Amino acid sequence: MAAYFTLVLETDTDWTAAEFNNRLDKDERHRVLRRVINHLKGVASGQHRGIVRFQVASAIASQTITCDQSAATAGVDNLTVAGVAFALTAATQSATQIAIGASDAALATNTASAINTNTTTNKILVATASSDTVTVTARLPGPVGNFVTLAETGDTFTLGAATLASGASEECDEFDFGLT
Repeated sequence: MAAYFTLVLETDTDWTAAEFNNRLDKDERHRVLRRVINHLKGVASGQHRGIVRFQVASAIASQTITCDQSAATAGVDNLTVAGVAFALTAATQSATQIAIGASDAALATNTASAINTNTTTNKILVATASSDTVTVTARLPGPVGNFVTLAETGDTFTLGAATLASGASEECDEFDFGLT
């Protein structure tokens, strides 16, 4: 697994979230990154005050979904993963539809397949099936995965919890450059 770390910078300079959220195209990403690096250099050189914290991702968030094929009702039961609704169907399998299948294991395999082929969920999650259980795991380590939501309607799916859990980071070091 690749190593991931988070750099947290508290600063006395007022930057709004909109300044960063509106800069999502390729050219703007480079400018934002350069601005952050230049500001970090300013904190380190004393031009700005700030606190720099390094955190290393130490655990990846995950959650389980248990499948009960005998309780499945096509057109009624649904699973929602990271805001994407997956509808149960009698036979059609797609990136937003889960074929019920002939067993709990088949339903779990089809559920994992739908999550992994959906172009929204497959960017942030990976799903694996074993027997009647689907394990959904965040692609990025750390606490960010803990915010991925799960929901269900009907009796087909039993969720381990309403969100992924156990994603964590360790704080490794902190440098105070006059902010406190």
